[in-house]
Amino acid sequence: MTIGVTTATVQYAGLTPGLVGVYQFNVVVPMNQPNGELAVQFTLNGIVNTLQTLSIPVRATAVTTGFTVVSSAGQNGGQLPVAYTCDGTGSTLPLAWSNAPAGTKEFAVMMTTLPGDGSTKWNWVLYRIPVNTTSLVKDSFLIGTLGLGSDGPGAVYNRPCSQGPGAKL
Repeated sequence: MTIGVTTATVQYAGLTPGLVGVYQFNVVVPMNQPNGELAVQFTLNGIVNTLQTLSIPVRATAVTTGFTVVSSAGQNGGQLPVAYTCDGTGSTLPLAWSNAPAGTKEFAVMMTTLPGDGSTKWNWVLYRIPVNTTSLVKDSFLIGTLGLGSDGPGAVYNRPCSQGPGAKL
């Protein structure tokens, strides 16, 4: 996949969970793109397709502020505590962040788990979090807009349970 003339990193390409016949592409937009409308192209079976454009109103800049996200629910690389899984209450994680890059307009949370079969599950998709928000408490609601996760058509927190009872890493 390319955006403009730069190769973009595709993190996921496939059917959209919960929507019949809809494909989604999760792509990292390359830095230093020019302003304006850029062609989004992908190649499928050797055929280049240009179906969409991406509008970049402001040139992207490298993040140099030391943006940090932390949670009191556990440690990075550790096990997810039971309270945040289907083995417990299925609560949303408490999160806090600081040092947002200059010009930040809003925040988004994308929580994924890797169930072990090589797939990725989207457990929490939350966007349009106001720029003046710096944290989410456990079981936050009415902040931002919930998006579709992997386990059904509802816009909800899909608590991790892909491995059944036991550790969630």
